[in-house]
Amino acid sequence: MPTPKALAKAPLYPCVPNDLIDDPTPKDQAIYVPSVSLGYAVAALPGGTTRPIPPHLPPNVLDFLSAKNDMFRISHAMASAGQFLNNTKRSIISERDRSSTLIIGDSGGYQVASGKLNIVDDGTRLRILRWLEANSDIAMTLDVPTGGLGKHGFAYGSYQECLDATVYNLRFFEENRRQDSGTAFLNVIQGNTVEESLHWYHTVKDFHFEGWAIAGVLRNDIYHLCRLILLMHRDGQLLGKRWIHVLGTNEPGTAVLLTALQRAVQRHLGHHIRFSFDTSTPFRILSSNKVLGFPRFTQDELSIEQVSAPAGAAYHDVDLPWPWPSAVGHLLRVSDLIVKCSHLNTTQRDGLGNHLLALHNLQALCLALNMANRRFDVELITGCHTVGVKEGRAAAAIDKVMELGSIAALEAHVGAFHGLRKSYVAYEADEDRDNLD
Repeated sequence: MPTPKALAKAPLYPCVPNDLIDDPTPKDQAIYVPSVSLGYAVAALPGGTTRPIPPHLPPNVLDFLSAKNDMFRISHAMASAGQFLNNTKRSIISERDRSSTLIIGDSGGYQVASGKLNIVDDGTRLRILRWLEANSDIAMTLDVPTGGLGKHGFAYGSYQECLDATVYNLRFFEENRRQDSGTAFLNVIQGNTVEESLHWYHTVKDFHFEGWAIAGVLRNDIYHLCRLILLMHRDGQLLGKRWIHVLGTNEPGTAVLLTALQRAVQRHLGHHIRFSFDTSTPFRILSSNKVLGFPRFTQDELSIEQVSAPAGAAYHDVDLPWPWPSAVGHLLRVSDLIVKCSHLNTTQRDGLGNHLLALHNLQALCLALNMANRRFDVELITGCHTVGVKEGRAAAAIDKVMELGSIAALEAHVGAFHGLRKSYVAYEADEDRDNLD
């Protein structure tokens, strides 16, 4: 199996543009960015919960953006204008230390298209733009996601309608953005087929923004993402760009491949661009009483299991340790989560119980992604992969393709990408952007 010679050619943590103070993110890895729910963001500040934080937990335990949180801290998060635009309450987004955090703002395009955030006129577009500039360091332009086509209540009837509306929004953002805001904007690529995605890219590529975001049903198709990167490089569309973000993915297998792609783009194409990816999974899966358990790393699979959380009246006053590992999980008791609630509450968890479980989910996911990257780095030395064999083959191909720098090279290595996840079902492809509390 061919092996990229990355570790022999470049420092393990190459210097990239990043001026965050005490940033805990490894500089040569793609960054997982949690899309934070509004309810959690408000509750995470002191006094934001309806009952006190249990005394055996740090009082700022929920504020994972705070550099003063000694238990668990990350530096990057996503907040959506679709949720936060009309919020008047303080939150960890509005109160963050900008010198040590980076917020990626989602424009709320999915909420707009699904009727949950109404754009009445350009005044609404301007409100969204100004919110992104005021609260985000990096932000999505206002796209209309094609993944919602065919869903009940979706406001657009065709691919072309989605593209036309997005082009209007791009022109509005380009003409009305504040150049002194410091917010870098990402031009979002949609499309439910390869042909649609490529046509979308060629239609929007000449708008002047600072990076790219990949969305839609093909967002998890690494082969297609490599093709887009090569096209962007050929067209001069990576020159001066800061960031590439993949919306709505958090699989460990995808994480290691995005890390491989970030490294190869820097090493071979010469672009110092950070790659990131997001989901709202830690918050969203609680609606079905799921929590994240153990990583599952085998030859065929890099994933993290979802399990049912202890729930219901049977757990009233049960003082047992939380069974799954995370920084907060090691301190949690089941009695911290389950309280006596209305009989209509089937889980018998209140707001604080749900927020503590969301924090556990976030930590468990970050741990799994970090473990996958570390394990992969060790096995890249020899190219003998005992876990994620398909991903290892693809990572080697990514390095070679970017070294050769051509679409022809990518097509010649297509076999290395066989067996990887190719796409999502269109009607399920909302990229987690319809975030739930």
